[in-house]
Amino acid sequence: SARENEGGGHNRVLGPHFLWKRNDRDRLLGQLLISSTENPVRPDLHPQSGGQTFDGHAYRFVFTRDSKRYDIWAATTGYSPGFRADNGFVAQTGFRRVGLWPGLRFYPKRFFSYVRPYTGLEHDAGFEGGETLRTGAYQGFEFQGKWGSNGWMTAGHVTERVGSTLLTRDQLGFNLRRAPLRWVPAHQE
Repeated sequence: SARENEGGGHNRVLGPHFLWKRNDRDRLLGQLLISSTENPVRPDLHPQSGGQTFDGHAYRFVFTRDSKRYDIWAATTGYSPGFRADNGFVAQTGFRRVGLWPGLRFYPKRFFSYVRPYTGLEHDAGFEGGETLRTGAYQGFEFQGKWGSNGWMTAGHVTERVGSTLLTRDQLGFNLRRAPLRWVPAHQE
């Protein structure tokens, strides 16, 4: 993608994206990006619009395994401090993230047709210094059931850097849905 600014300056991002399906269960997808940015010389609009240049890179790799009885989702992502994607949706740079989310799969034949208990671990670190920015440990389950019902519940323990302090919180999230009547479809997100 490219964005050319009025009055000079630009943001250009280039890179490949790939998907490799090793077999019916395993997939590896990834993306490698490089960016080149030059701010316009417009201090009347913003004090940092003085023609500064930035170069950066970003990456994302995701491995998934989907079998009948279990699944695995593992990923790593990184955005260097100089990376910018003015045409995209990159809210933060200067960090690396790794995550692992394995789950089991059950197919009961009563009220629930599918139940998946899972656990998750995530760690975010500064791109250059490696300081911990956020860690999370999660336990939860998701389900599908009769009458168009489905949902999930997750409990997590999260530690997050705010300034120079690491703050810890416990959290609980859930979502329950059901189709009200057979002839009224359920809303899908």
